[in-house]
Amino acid sequence: MTVRPSTFSSKRNIQSFLLLLFIFAVTSFSSGMRIDQGKRMVKRSRKNCCFGVEKIEPNKIPTLQSKNSANFGTSDYLNSEWKNQWLSSHNKVRKFYGTSPLIWDETLAKSAQEHAEKCTIAHSPNAFGENIATGQETIDAVVYDWVISQDECMAYDPDHVVGSHFTQLLWETTSRFGCAKQMCPKVHGLSDCKNIFVWVCQYDPAGNYDDQARKNVKATKGQCPPKSMFTLPY
Repeated sequence: MTVRPSTFSSKRNIQSFLLLLFIFAVTSFSSGMRIDQGKRMVKRSRKNCCFGVEKIEPNKIPTLQSKNSANFGTSDYLNSEWKNQWLSSHNKVRKFYGTSPLIWDETLAKSAQEHAEKCTIAHSPNAFGENIATGQETIDAVVYDWVISQDECMAYDPDHVVGSHFTQLLWETTSRFGCAKQMCPKVHGLSDCKNIFVWVCQYDPAGNYDDQARKNVKATKGQCPPKSMFTLPY
């Protein structure tokens, strides 16, 4: 993974590169420059991070009963229920922070699907903002992990902004997004998880620019939405 220099704390960035994670975020932290955030840990058990490892037969997509589930096909960026679930999950978080709602973009969703099909935790080379997750069972669980984690909303400090999935998801000038998922027998970059979903969302205009963070992320220090906002399978 190639990483361009950031204007934020190099110590914080170096530390982030050394941590194993199952969720990644694209960041754009120096004026006009987009970088990969690097590897970061999400505090979930291995069973959750590798959801379905023991339960899913090889080459078989699981049947999930949750209304907000991953039980869609690979071209679901065209599915209205899929779109509405992503819109609801993103925009209820943005509303909580007083941020304008996003609209769905099928071009971004198609681009996200193309990248998800690569079954990798590496980011795409395009200019869009991008969040990636692996192993979650539902759309709400994906967004929950992008928002409520120790290194997401809990760590947010407007005086010392470090870009994350959380900041991209809330970025005020981002107006459009599209998401996709792919069932992957194995994931490039993850050696211990097989037969799991890779989830990708792409955002335009991209967020996470260091000189625009304070005006684009309307959150106070450590401010998180209630867990009850999300419908979770665990």
